[in-house]
Amino acid sequence: FASLTFCSPFIRFLPQLNAPPPPSPQGPGPNACLTCAAFLDKTASSPHCVSQCPSLSFVSSAPGTVAQQGVCNACDAECQGGCSGPAPWECHDCRSFQMANSTTCVKACPAMHYATDAKKCRACHDQCRNGCIGDKATDCLECKAVFDPVVGCVGQCAPTQYTTSQGTCEECSELCDAIQQPGCSGPGAHQCHRCKDFHDSTTGSCVVECPALSYVSSASLADAHRGVCLGCHELCSGGCTGPESAQCVSCRGNRMPDATCVETCPAMHYATDAKQCRACHPQCQEGCLGEKASDCVSCLNVRDQELGCVTECSVNQFQDGDGICQDCDEQCSQTAGCTGPGPSNCVSCLRFFDASSAQPYCVAECPPATLIAHLPVENSCLTCPVSEIGDCVVVCSNTRPYLDNGRCVAGCPAIRPYFNDTRQAGGSVAGSLCVSDCSELGDSGRTFVSATAPFRCTTQQQAASDSEDKTTGIWVWAVVVVAAVLLILLIAILVVRARRTKAHKVEHMSVAMDARSLRSVRSGGASALYAFPPASTGSNGLYMDTSDITFDPSGGDVDPAYLTVCTGDGVRGTGALDNSAADTTRV
Repeated sequence: FASLTFCSPFIRFLPQLNAPPPPSPQGPGPNACLTCAAFLDKTASSPHCVSQCPSLSFVSSAPGTVAQQGVCNACDAECQGGCSGPAPWECHDCRSFQMANSTTCVKACPAMHYATDAKKCRACHDQCRNGCIGDKATDCLECKAVFDPVVGCVGQCAPTQYTTSQGTCEECSELCDAIQQPGCSGPGAHQCHRCKDFHDSTTGSCVVECPALSYVSSASLADAHRGVCLGCHELCSGGCTGPESAQCVSCRGNRMPDATCVETCPAMHYATDAKQCRACHPQCQEGCLGEKASDCVSCLNVRDQELGCVTECSVNQFQDGDGICQDCDEQCSQTAGCTGPGPSNCVSCLRFFDASSAQPYCVAECPPATLIAHLPVENSCLTCPVSEIGDCVVVCSNTRPYLDNGRCVAGCPAIRPYFNDTRQAGGSVAGSLCVSDCSELGDSGRTFVSATAPFRCTTQQQAASDSEDKTTGIWVWAVVVVAAVLLILLIAILVVRARRTKAHKVEHMSVAMDARSLRSVRSGGASALYAFPPASTGSNGLYMDTSDITFDPSGGDVDPAYLTVCTGDGVRGTGALDNSAADTTRV
């Protein structure tokens, strides 16, 4: 019975509730013991008695069991070198891995753990997902949240970072402000959620300094730490201090007086060389080229040719049809002005007002055959009712007793041979009026003429009286004729004598009429040239003997006859022969 040595010498059957079942006796051997003398090994596929438990088992003693010293129980499969109990954390050593911070043995490190070189299973970083290769955030196989290339897996990217679509943290632009999380939405300066310095609203980017054509607004500091760059007005150049065109540092176009920038100066303004808009002169219309009244394109009222645009022309000017001030005629009064060009439009005359012409006008001197009066205006030149050799007279002189068209003449012209009889007028008369017919005198009583005076218009009684005196007149005329013949003979002798001398001399000088200079007078179709000595000589006229008179047949009309006078002093002239005086021939 050698095989029974493992059995207890005391074979007892103890049917206790908690005792393991005894081995079933199979015959000789340890497996057939009813009670083991030492240990009951339960680690094998079939329990049997052993003197000591195997290495990978532990002894559990329970009173009244089938083994005197205890039962050998198998260690956990991951135990190595024994164990103190059946649990994996009761192993003396681990076959594969041991959990860190405990004695638990495991075949493989569990999820979210990694195995160290010492076969310790350590937990992954708390931001890891699906395992790791180390305990750092950078050792995660995947990140629970996001991955920082420097730090590893993190719960969220840093304020200076943004998260890519792959869950990676990338650095924001250095221009972004990290005051809020996240600091940006991308790598560009235009993707910052807030700018470190300035936010350029024109480009939407963060900038260190605002660009030239912008200004800083502190109205919204949520977008930038120092302010927002807002664009200047489109007409600004060189920067601005605000959004208005009046806040430009300089203008792209021109600048108004109120500092507002404009592309072009508005109406009634001009641009200086410095591009400053200045208002035109108040009298300008339709713009100007400068500030002076003379720089106006057109005038609001009138234009002075020297001063430019003015409210009204000066007192000595008038406005023409083009709105230009023209100087009044020099004969106009400087203080009264005029209404138009020429001396006929003067408001008042500087010297004289010639009212004698068909269109009255101002003159420097009154013309001949006029008189100065105080009506219609002061210093008016009025037509002379009677003129004699250019002088205005009240009545004709005895040397020119006939009045022809207001002029005193020595005899009526051939076209108006009739004249009124003034013998009944008594005293001085204005002159015998020359007419073409007696009926033109307007006196029905003076329509008769006599044989002695066939052109003198008189009354019937006077004409008869003149006829009765005819006989007496014939005798008188006979005496006169004889005397004239004798006188002619005497003159002929004197002429012959005068021709023999080297110098001809004019004699028998006497007063003919009141005159001061050489005058040319045309009466009807005839012309006469009168020669008078200068006033200083004291002579007022010239009488000539017929011996000193030669007739010029080229004179044209011979009534009155034409003649040429040659004097010893070399004076030559032509004149009308006047036979109105019986005693001499006058020139």
